[in-house]
Amino acid sequence: MTNPVEPVSESSSVSAPAGGGAVPAAGLRCGPLVGCAAALLAGLLAWGLVQAAFPVFDIPEELKNLPSPQPSHLAVKAERAQVEADRWNATLLFAVFGLGVAGVLAAAECLLRGRPAAAWWRVVLSGVTAGLLGAAGGLSASLLLESPQLLGGMSPLARTISVQCLGVGLAGLGIGLGVGTAGGARVLLQATVGGVLAGVLVGFLYPTAMGYLLPNTQTERVVPLEPTSQLIWLAVIALMSALVITGLGKKDGGPR
Repeated sequence: MTNPVEPVSESSSVSAPAGGGAVPAAGLRCGPLVGCAAALLAGLLAWGLVQAAFPVFDIPEELKNLPSPQPSHLAVKAERAQVEADRWNATLLFAVFGLGVAGVLAAAECLLRGRPAAAWWRVVLSGVTAGLLGAAGGLSASLLLESPQLLGGMSPLARTISVQCLGVGLAGLGIGLGVGTAGGARVLLQATVGGVLAGVLVGFLYPTAMGYLLPNTQTERVVPLEPTSQLIWLAVIALMSALVITGLGKKDGGPR
């Protein structure tokens, strides 16, 4: 006499992962606390690099230390050369910053997922993606700042906010897109939206807050000139990007 076949439940038909491990989280494993610590480290490293190696681009020697009164044609050439140097320095800084923050966050995500072997190519993919979009942000913000006709009728604060939102928004887009490649389509979308949102928030909050707290800060520039202002600016971008990206992409129950 044959034994009756027992029905197989739907839950028992799903096999456990090899080795008995838990199913990987669908969202980012890197939570806001770890993400902010990692991003802040990247921001501090970027600031240190700026102090040690920038400006990379400078005006020609013959346009420095012009005699007084300055010849008008040389003064115009010097001003144009300085604008161009500032543009490419901002482009490079945004690229390096985006590469560093996205790369460090990608490395932290791989380690938390228990995939250290995949960290190197995740770091490269995320860093290059964020670096390219960061460079686009620095270049776009510089070109907008150099085009007063596009900002006509705006107050100085509104012009600064527009420039910062464009530059930091594109940089945030790159960081979110780079970090989001560690998850599925939902995580990629959430991290990308989070990166843009973080950049726009920084673009609004940084010039306004610095105008009240440190009135002498030159917030009208794409990249702050004074070292302390640069440190605050880079730290705020790094922390806000990590906080929003990991907050939106986080799956409940994972590490904080």
